[in-house]
Amino acid sequence: MLGASRWLGTGWQGPALRAFALFVLGDVLPRAVHSGSAGWLSWLVLPVCYGLLVLAILRGLGHIQEAPEDEAPELDDAAASPAPLDAVVSLASQPAAKPRDWSLALLHALEWKRMGDLCLAFYKERELLARAVTAGADGSLEAVLCQTGSEQPFSLLHCKARGRQEVDVEALQPLVQRMHEAGVERAFFMGAWRFSSAAKEFARGQQITLVDDRMFLALLGRLPQESSQRLLNLAVEGDYTTPTCPGCLLKMIPRQNEQGRYWGCRAYPHCKHTLGMHA
Repeated sequence: MLGASRWLGTGWQGPALRAFALFVLGDVLPRAVHSGSAGWLSWLVLPVCYGLLVLAILRGLGHIQEAPEDEAPELDDAAASPAPLDAVVSLASQPAAKPRDWSLALLHALEWKRMGDLCLAFYKERELLARAVTAGADGSLEAVLCQTGSEQPFSLLHCKARGRQEVDVEALQPLVQRMHEAGVERAFFMGAWRFSSAAKEFARGQQITLVDDRMFLALLGRLPQESSQRLLNLAVEGDYTTPTCPGCLLKMIPRQNEQGRYWGCRAYPHCKHTLGMHA
């Protein structure tokens, strides 16, 4: 069945040409040969029909030889190299009961987009509005913060849910260039479990405020009760643990190959984004 479909081709020209050739061979040619009045017409039709048949066979072979193979999805730096048929694996499901209070465990469980939405909502509660929000292919989110009622950039916000990973200088260095591009002199870097000593020293010299999970938890606790509850409802709404695809914003699927586990987009092969799993 698969060979027949490939032989027929994917466009309309191939099937139309072959259908015409079969029609001539099966109907026109017998009529021309057996008809007493055909005469020279039968000798003209015969080579034309065989020529069309040969051309149809060659086009069918071309479809088989040129059929493209499935491409493997491209990976970011944190993900393994997946194959198209990597196995879907099962992970522990999120708790049936929604958390009623803020905790480090909850912050660590948030997927990258939910963490980004939480950071933006937190600064909105502090009367800082986000402009020019962009999502990176690595599951990061950046935005320019402005004072309420002002279009003047105030600071750059970088946020990414990193789980239990330590952030070093290499993650902070690209932020300096983006600060210059945004025309701001300060930035907030959020979503880290902890920062290395070198990262802290680098941030002090670049006016980058490092907000690790413990500091963010303390900041959430200082908000008015109504604001804190509003942010908590946002954080735990729906599925807040399964990563969102940075490309198409669908929930991703856990997969595994010989190199380890990773998150793959459920819309593959139309969307080939992947994300690595946190340690």
